[in-house]
Amino acid sequence: MHRATRNLSLQKPVVTKTRFWKAMSAMRLTSGQKSGPNGAVAKLVLTMPYPLAYEAVVVANDPRATMHAAIQESGGIRFHTKIADELSENLANLEGGGWNDILNCCNQLTKADADKLVERKAAHFISSKLAGIGPKQSRNTLQALGLTRYEIPIDVRVTKWLRKIGFPIPVNANLLSDSEYYDFVLDRFQELCTRANIFPCELDAMIFAEGDRGAWTAENQMEF
Repeated sequence: MHRATRNLSLQKPVVTKTRFWKAMSAMRLTSGQKSGPNGAVAKLVLTMPYPLAYEAVVVANDPRATMHAAIQESGGIRFHTKIADELSENLANLEGGGWNDILNCCNQLTKADADKLVERKAAHFISSKLAGIGPKQSRNTLQALGLTRYEIPIDVRVTKWLRKIGFPIPVNANLLSDSEYYDFVLDRFQELCTRANIFPCELDAMIFAEGDRGAWTAENQMEF
């Protein structure tokens, strides 16, 4: 399983500006969108070269306009103006001195002894520093980079699965944008995984695969 190979590995590659920017921008694109393997988001992210790549936008005369045009022209992605605004703000903040803290935060998770607390702090830090990156998107970014075992993105697939198995706590998707509520639900999910002797990132991958009916393959797998 791709998730187990990457996220459970004891040796993880260093997170660079290029890798972080691609993961963060791609996960921002997925928010409020259909993000299956045949969707508009996957099509854009899998485009080579990636139209929103750090190396491309950082040298653009107008990064916001460049990103807005790429997102809009890809077709099928909603909220392209809002996404471009937020990514432009994030680029300005990172280039203005934010990179060091963000990369240090991520690279703490490449260490073999990184635990649940370190992962939780990293998710909170990223969410607090980046526009448009809430509790779910911060976990999405870290998971996409192969950094997290315990912190997962709680999305519609996960909430549907929890209802399906009779999860004892009703999960209100509208409240998941609140960090404390998100942490509360995730703590319960992690407890469930502990009892089942499985890492949360593994169970999340299984839920994800079930929802997409195996449509993700080695050929259309997003790499960050």
